[in-house]
Amino acid sequence: MLNYATLDAIADAYIPLLAVLVIVLIARAGLMRRGPLRWLYVSVLICGLIVAYSLGYIDATVGLWSSFSLDYSTHTAVALVLVILLNIVVKRYWPICSISLFCYFGLMLYQSYHSVADIVTTVIAVSFLFLPTVIWLYHVFGVATSDDARFNRHDRP
Repeated sequence: MLNYATLDAIADAYIPLLAVLVIVLIARAGLMRRGPLRWLYVSVLICGLIVAYSLGYIDATVGLWSSFSLDYSTHTAVALVLVILLNIVVKRYWPICSISLFCYFGLMLYQSYHSVADIVTTVIAVSFLFLPTVIWLYHVFGVATSDDARFNRHDRP
């Protein structure tokens, strides 16, 4: 069995690895002459991080989660945003991305970083604000469905 320090290092590496993967995929979309999609992905990333950190700021300022004896999980929020974005960018890998997120949640529980209630309430709050934003951005960028094929014909020279 892995010791606490090793599991802690794995947990600490999860979000940076997701972030690097997201940045590489966004850059790849730009290099493949998929400029509008790149800007959609960048917009989704920025809005997601704004939601995640704004909720953290509100909780720190007002003490919303602590008033219910809970703890807002910024790690949960950021990981959720990055995995949702990965599921948008590389749709065929959504099961792997989603399973990795649930494994990360399990690791946070095992390491006693957060409780189930902390993680669930954070996921609900972030999803409630972030998912409508993603849908709105799809419409702003002219992608009415999750099928990006329509988008590709508009960004060719």
